[in-house]
Order: sequence, then C-alpha cells, then structure tokens
Amino acid sequence: MDLWEDDMPWGNMAITSLKAYQYFNCGVQYIVRDGQVVIVDESTGRVRPISRYSAGLHQAIEAKENVEVKPDSHATASITFQVFFRFYQKLAGMTGTAKSAAAEFYEIYGLRVVPIPTNKPPRRKDLPLRLYYTDKVLYLAVTW
Repeated sequence: MDLWEDDMPWGNMAITSLKAYQYFNCGVQYIVRDGQVVIVDESTGRVRPISRYSAGLHQAIEAKENVEVKPDSHATASITFQVFFRFYQKLAGMTGTAKSAAAEFYEIYGLRVVPIPTNKPPRRKDLPLRLYYTDKVLYLAVTW
C-alpha cells in the first residue's frame, strides 16, 4: 500500500492532521463559534467567517475540535483586484495613502491621483527618534 497514492493519500492526511494539532491553536489562529471553526485574521485579529483553510487543513482542525467536519471547498476561479476593477467603466475613491501609489494607479487603471490638502494645518509635532534600551527607562520617559 502506497501512503501517497492519489485515490486515498493517507500520508498527506497524516501530515495535515499533525499540522492541525501541532501548529494551530484555538483562540490564536482560529476560534470555535456556534459549532464551527472560524479563522482569525493574523493581521487584524478579526474573524473571517467565510474563509476556510485549504488542502484538508480546515477539516483536520474541525476533527481536532470535535465539531461537524464539512467537505473541502474548491475555488472554481480567481481574479485579481486589478482585473476585477477593470470591469467597471468609472472608478473613484478616496484614501490617505494613494499618493505613494500614484504611478501604479496610472499604469494599471489610467487614473490620476489628485491630492486634496487638509482643511487645517496638522497639529502633530514630528519629534526626533529616541531609543530606550530598557523597559524601565522607557516607562520613566513616558510617565515623566
């Protein structure tokens, strides 16, 4: 019996299960909510209820957490945002970070970036960089 054969790849299933048990922790990478495993976004800490891990990993985590194991989902198509936005005749938007990507907006969409000045002068004071080598010194500087 070959553990890696295509019709029933037991070797891949075993490795996926070990990954689920060893590297994925409830409350860190995912949570269990209403009997379902829900992914937690590592960058924002927000839950992503529609997203699922691929290649059997989500099912392995569901088995680990003793919830109903649902079949693996497969993407039928994928598209980049750049291609998706080209389907629209008119594009507009507003952001505080578009100026740094102005060349990309023009190259991909043929759009100019128009900076709009602030209503009032900024109140923030940009101070020189300070380095604190210990937590105690940092705490004293912040609380002083």
